Amino acid sequence: MNIDYLLDPQRLEKFVELAAESKWLPHYYNALYFSMKNENSNKADQIFYNIISIINRNESSEHGRELDALIQNAFVDGVIADCQTRFLRYIRSKL
Repeated sequence: MNIDYLLDPQRLEKFVELAAESKWLPHYYNALYFSMKNENSNKADQIFYNIISIINRNESSEHGRELDALIQNAFVDGVIADCQTRFLRYIRSKL
């Protein structure tokens, strides 16, 4: 899987759906990391932006919990540290 694969809206939507169902297990973050590992930060930021947009489109009362799960589980054991760093950089840029 590469970043262009995830930039496809339908594929990313399915990825987010599966990740949310699994409560964002570490291998989803690691898959994201490997897809964006050699890409510039603009493409990586676009992936994070798209993921959050997908989560926020869910109008159920659960979307806040889904977003919390995305953020909290990014920092559990098993998630590659460089993925955590990229995600933190993205979050800092939006504050």
